[in-house]
Amino acid sequence: MLAAYDEILRTIKSDPIMIIGGYEFEGFDWKTTDPLTVQLTVLANRIDRAIRVAISKRYPDMLYPSEPSTLVKVWAEVEDGAFDIFHLMDETAIGAVRKVLPFDVGPLEGHNFKKWLKKLLGGDFSVLYDPRASVGTDPKPERPERGFVLRVQEILRAVRNRGKPAYALTMQSQTTASARKLASAVHMANPKILATGKGMIQTAVFGHVEKVVILMSENPGMTARDPRIRQTLRAMAEAVEVAAGTTEARTNKDLGKALASSHEVAQDIIAALTSKKLRQTWAELRQVLREIEGGQGPGQDAG
Repeated sequence: MLAAYDEILRTIKSDPIMIIGGYEFEGFDWKTTDPLTVQLTVLANRIDRAIRVAISKRYPDMLYPSEPSTLVKVWAEVEDGAFDIFHLMDETAIGAVRKVLPFDVGPLEGHNFKKWLKKLLGGDFSVLYDPRASVGTDPKPERPERGFVLRVQEILRAVRNRGKPAYALTMQSQTTASARKLASAVHMANPKILATGKGMIQTAVFGHVEKVVILMSENPGMTARDPRIRQTLRAMAEAVEVAAGTTEARTNKDLGKALASSHEVAQDIIAALTSKKLRQTWAELRQVLREIEGGQGPGQDAG
């Protein structure tokens, strides 16, 4: 792990304060976990990681700093002395930094830590996503309520509630395949868009990402040139144009900018979802979803 971190620090071109690695489930020792749960979770994780790479190209601040695999620079030699985050903490008069721990214990520790760093560093804060920093993460299969694993139960629930098994991918606690969670990530990165802006971005922009997830789960060979993908992109562009013309977007510059940047990110995500790199993953996912819908998977009676 340390060798991987050393390689990243030697080869990256920028000098960020924070490097996010994300979750990696493929190297985990699943022991006696149901094989179908393992397969579903690993396939969903591959799709999630591909989306994270797409997001990172334009808007890395959207990404959640996964606690097991996030690096933060706390000290470094610089031209005029040294960058020392602890010394900076002593010097600052910002009460939110001096009196509050860098991160709370509980939900959203990574987000809270990034928020704390932003308060401390202001415009000097920078973030980079590098999947090489990801480490094998325990998805806690014995605690499915945490939402890391994807089981037959979640697939059947998605069919009952939303009519499509692949909607289960959007239910995982850390997934980036969810329109709601993508919009929430934009909101957390820039709270000035307000809750109404978050809802607007969820509907006008990232809802179309979910549509492509469903399309790809049913048609693994589909490419970006497919008429259905092109129609989804056109519908998204039209929805963004309408949203940008609303009073909320015209009077809230942060929301207007967030709509534009979210639209660009969503286009990158859709390009990643329809790329050759994920074709085999989609094919495997379609096969296992069909088996579950056909009643061939274990645990079909679970609710």
